[in-house]
Amino acid sequence: MTHYCAAGNQPRLKLDRASSTSTRFIFFDGGTNLDPAKDMHIHAMTMTFGKDGAVDCAWEGYVTGKKAGTTHFQLSRSKP
Repeated sequence: MTHYCAAGNQPRLKLDRASSTSTRFIFFDGGTNLDPAKDMHIHAMTMTFGKDGAVDCAWEGYVTGKKAGTTHFQLSRSKP
């Protein structure tokens, strides 16, 4: 998938099969319009599936080649 960032770059996210498990998917592959050593960008995303059906998406942001922080999005199903 491609993350079309408000920063104007497009990190590509590809499943890292060697590092992923059946309940934890890890993504990153590179990008366009960015230099990972210099530019602020989303560097990776980890999607973790909980037993209760919840999903945690952790987006890792990098600045000047170093991890600057992680933003989590908690997804859950609503009850009918």
